[in-house]
Amino acid sequence: MLSRGLYIRHRTVPCLPLSFSRVKFDMDTSRQISCCKMGWCKLMVNIDYIMNLFDWNNSDENQNRGLELAKDVKCISVFIQPGSPYGKNVWDNCAKALARKDDKELEPHLIALLEWLQDMNWPGAFCILDRLQKYKDDIYLDLCLTICLRKAKTLDDETWEYNLNMLKKNNKTGNKTGDGSMYCSQ
Repeated sequence: MLSRGLYIRHRTVPCLPLSFSRVKFDMDTSRQISCCKMGWCKLMVNIDYIMNLFDWNNSDENQNRGLELAKDVKCISVFIQPGSPYGKNVWDNCAKALARKDDKELEPHLIALLEWLQDMNWPGAFCILDRLQKYKDDIYLDLCLTICLRKAKTLDDETWEYNLNMLKKNNKTGNKTGDGSMYCSQ
């Protein structure tokens, strides 16, 4: 049964993903999410829609709705310090979305995540730090840290170098709980 272009319910055929371009935006998105939770379908949501929900000027309810939708995003590079047209208004929630991903999903993006630590005043930096302190593959993380430390020295970026060394020190001492947990509430 097709209803307002939003969801398909069929008992014998698996649900088909729908493009958000066919979705009417006048429909309440909480109904869309609840339809998915009931197993009716899997929505493919436009990343611009999620990013608009992530904006820190939105209500907590809308930001949480964006985080819920972000769980299903497979190409997580879009959440790593997105630039124009989103800007830093979405970085906190992007960091939260990234922090929810497992180590295997984060692995290809470790260097980019370490670059987020260049300035701990950037939105989401403490959340990323907290998540990286919980990263389990110490050997790969140490390799990425070494690459970024060389980069920081080449750029003469003492602040970034300090931040990376603190992460490295915590990693070596086995401190797998970061100070950023209050910044990265999920």
